[in-house]
Amino acid sequence: MQAPGGAILEGFIDLLVEDGDGLRVVDYKTDQVALKEVDERFAGYRLQGAAYALLAAGVTGRPVTRVDFVFTDSGEVRSLAGAELAVQVAEIRTRLERAPGEEPSGGGDDQLRLPGLNGS
Repeated sequence: MQAPGGAILEGFIDLLVEDGDGLRVVDYKTDQVALKEVDERFAGYRLQGAAYALLAAGVTGRPVTRVDFVFTDSGEVRSLAGAELAVQVAEIRTRLERAPGEEPSGGGDDQLRLPGLNGS
């Protein structure tokens, strides 16, 4: 998807579900994460979730109302929704509008690439 600032946004969304007035992104995290570390790991995935929301909304033309991260090892689920999701989407838009070649910082995993921004 052509993102703000002319960057190409590319990602691999595990599951996209119709959810009331919009869509819900579900991302399965299969790495081993101790229960006490789930919240810390989730914090590192927030920008990834925002990028997925931006990508899904851009491709489908429908709003993404929630992003769920399912930690399969522990069964825990953490979600981005509402104002928190909007703040994270605004942050990823700002990062995408930066000059090409600047690498966005912040969590996520290697399943999210921002070609033109991080050398991909």
